[in-house]
Amino acid sequence: MDEILKRDLAAGAISAGGPVDHGFMYSRSFRDPDGHIWEFFYMDPDAEGQQ
Repeated sequence: MDEILKRDLAAGAISAGGPVDHGFMYSRSFRDPDGHIWEFFYMDPDAEGQQ
């Protein structure tokens, strides 16, 4: 996730906040050069019921 965001920032995106880490889910977001906000996340399938 962090590597993807690093590449997006290098291509002109602007970070839309810091990482969000809930243990079972991790997300990042950015605003692209056209102003669209993108948020991507990973949910650990082995963390079922861990909140």
